[in-house]
Amino acid sequence: MFKELSDAISWIESRTRYSIKLNLDKMNMALKLLGNPEKSFKSIHIAGTNGKGSVSSYLSNILKSRFNKVGLYTSPYVIDFNERIQINNKSIDNSTLLYYINYILISLIKKSLRK
Repeated sequence: MFKELSDAISWIESRTRYSIKLNLDKMNMALKLLGNPEKSFKSIHIAGTNGKGSVSSYLSNILKSRFNKVGLYTSPYVIDFNERIQINNKSIDNSTLLYYINYILISLIKKSLRK
């Protein structure tokens, strides 16, 4: 378990990223560990080559003017890792981010021990 956010972020950034795997097994596992939160809210997935960050930001601000709560996930980040995860244009705070990184890490360890 990580005590410092910088160590947790270093661990995330050291993970293998670009190996070719043509399935969603890891994503489905992560969503299941978190209780499938994607099923509890409406979402918009923005894909393509260019302009995703701008379109995401525009939509987030438009939706925020209409609704009470709008979440935004973008990658990569520009300045701080925390800016990847936002609610109403506010980045996730350090303690919440560290909590969820540790939660996922512990869940992965428990799952691997059951095998």
